[in-house]
Amino acid sequence: MKKYWIIALVILGLGIAASAVMWTRQPAQRPADWLARELGLTPAQQTQFAALDRDFSGKCDKFCEAMCAARVALADELQRADRVTPKVEELLAKLQAAQAANERETLQHLFLIKSLLTPEQQRCYVALITGKLCGNCRHGTHHPELQP
Repeated sequence: MKKYWIIALVILGLGIAASAVMWTRQPAQRPADWLARELGLTPAQQTQFAALDRDFSGKCDKFCEAMCAARVALADELQRADRVTPKVEELLAKLQAAQAANERETLQHLFLIKSLLTPEQQRCYVALITGKLCGNCRHGTHHPELQP
């Protein structure tokens, strides 16, 4: 009897492992696909969006590199410092500048996308973006109606 339980557990374990492998190999949904579905984009709009997305992705990579470099430098300085020093302030300013540039570029990208949409799609898009922007408050106090 014990032998059958062991066999059943092994089969169950293999099934779970196979399911996990299949699940992890599913292609991740691209933001363009999600947006196309949510907004009902036309093929022409999808083509325009894809071009904007490629350009934006390249810019994001550069901002990410700058932010990561600033974080590494700041982390290195924090190993040496025992208080907020002018060097810490300088490195923090570099990190903040990279973050601000990234946010500005993101807003420009959002407005470019919006310009490709019909008025009804724009209303839906703004609602989606607002929900993402304001829906992540840990405390849920700023816009509780947007909380999931």
